Amino acid sequence: MMKEVMICLFTRKAKNQQQMLASGTAYNQPETLDAKQGSENLFNEQRGIFCSQKAKANIVVKNEKDWISLWQKVFGNKAIPYIDFNTKMVIAVFSGEKPTGGYEILIDNINYEDKKVAVKIKETSPSQDAFVTTIVTSPFHIKVVNKSDLPVEFINE
Repeated sequence: MMKEVMICLFTRKAKNQQQMLASGTAYNQPETLDAKQGSENLFNEQRGIFCSQKAKANIVVKNEKDWISLWQKVFGNKAIPYIDFNTKMVIAVFSGEKPTGGYEILIDNINYEDKKVAVKIKETSPSQDAFVTTIVTSPFHIKVVNKSDLPVEFINE
């Protein structure tokens, strides 16, 4: 039985996307802070299994200073994607360090309710008989969403 391992995934709407290769997996390069262009070129989402965040965490980012801090802590010197924090905020969830591949975390649903923003998180683990990579992983999901002043509640499904 063969399993596919997702290294990293960027998704965004852009007319002229640059393709890069990382360990055989193609992904789209997000615009950086220096490239503050139209909204069609903005970073929307990133998921993967390798980052520097070793502890389990759920984070809400509502300003550029905190975004830069989070990005550099998690991804080091990689180019920092531009986010328009006048209208957007970032939801980031981290599974923490895992002993093998096969683990995943997903922001499954975001619901803007009357008194809160409910973020449903789905975490998966490999079955005991699954074939997995024998490398330490740190699954994560970072998503740009519409900004809200309501408190954010994270709900594990």
